[in-house]
Amino acid sequence: MFVALTDGLILSHARAIASIERKDADALGESLRGASRLFLASGAAMRLTGDMAAQDYDDIRRAMAPPHVPEAFSGLFNADHRQLLRMTKTLNGLLERDWPEAVNSRDEYWRALNDAYCAHRWVCQKLVGSAPSLASSSRHSEQPAPKKLRGFAKRALMFSGCPSVSKDRPPR
Repeated sequence: MFVALTDGLILSHARAIASIERKDADALGESLRGASRLFLASGAAMRLTGDMAAQDYDDIRRAMAPPHVPEAFSGLFNADHRQLLRMTKTLNGLLERDWPEAVNSRDEYWRALNDAYCAHRWVCQKLVGSAPSLASSSRHSEQPAPKKLRGFAKRALMFSGCPSVSKDRPPR
């Protein structure tokens, strides 16, 4: 599910970037709204994951640890996830231009992106608790996974241009 959502987000971002290059505010708004829906769907998928029993999630977590993946595994090992992060940063740089027609769509986009990160932190807190993140544990660090994810989220939201980051909150 996350692969399909990520690929849809890449396509939405590519359309938004192309819309800006064509100076097409209507297409930009449509692309940002599409990305917003996909970020909200990603958050919903995270919340569904949070309904899983912690012991069942342990099986998934073990599949994301060595020897199945390299040491210090993170979402950045996934080329599509890495590409999506690059595109959110590129989109921000282009949105810094004067696009008054897209302000509402841009704000909706930022809220949805933030919602997806909040849901990711929530499911992490619920299923992993204070255990170290996969990346931290391979480096023999004891930083709790939710704290590590909070740092990743803060940086990604900042690069996307999101003006503020919501505190952790229960899922919607």
